[in-house]
Amino acid sequence: MKKLKKFFRKIFCCCYDQEVRQYITKNEIITILRECGYKIQDTNFLEAIAGEFNLKINNKNEFAMLLAHVIHETGGFKYREEIIGLKDTLKAKKMYKGSCGLPHKSYHGRGLLMLSYPENYKKASLYLGLGDELLLHPERVAYNEEYCIKTALWYWTQVVRKKVDINNCQFDDTSRIINPIEFDNIIGNQQADHRRKIYQIAYRVLSNYS
Repeated sequence: MKKLKKFFRKIFCCCYDQEVRQYITKNEIITILRECGYKIQDTNFLEAIAGEFNLKINNKNEFAMLLAHVIHETGGFKYREEIIGLKDTLKAKKMYKGSCGLPHKSYHGRGLLMLSYPENYKKASLYLGLGDELLLHPERVAYNEEYCIKTALWYWTQVVRKKVDINNCQFDDTSRIINPIEFDNIIGNQQADHRRKIYQIAYRVLSNYS
């Protein structure tokens, strides 16, 4: 009976047992990307991602969840900036306006978790000890690898973790925090399914490497 309950929990909850895991490696990320059908981009960047993630995460399930989100958001680490911001800056400014933003800057999604809105740029910047640097120069989140990675970790540890019990939540709970729109319509549901599939692959790969 216990095995049966565990089976259904895995199928329907997308939330696996919390096994302590000290670190992930670049090669594991590469394996996950390949199994998800992505081309490998900059391996040095993947090495940096693994290094920074290892400082903040230490269990297999949380590694799998975070990796699933950043892989989905960046198209397998191909993009570090939201496409709308590259194609239509004026539209992006209107979409992501806020009370503390500069009028000549766009605060569209950038970084591994597509940090967006001026308030979040400011909070992340202060948390990382950068003063108002990222508020004044939001483009640096896309161009500076360190900021690209660390802003994602800021959002994960300071926003996602504080809204759900990361050790007992379902994967979809974290998805709803990062992009709740994905649960509002058919197209969005397809995106949510995509995140979920990456998570399942990531968890399996990390389990095999354990």
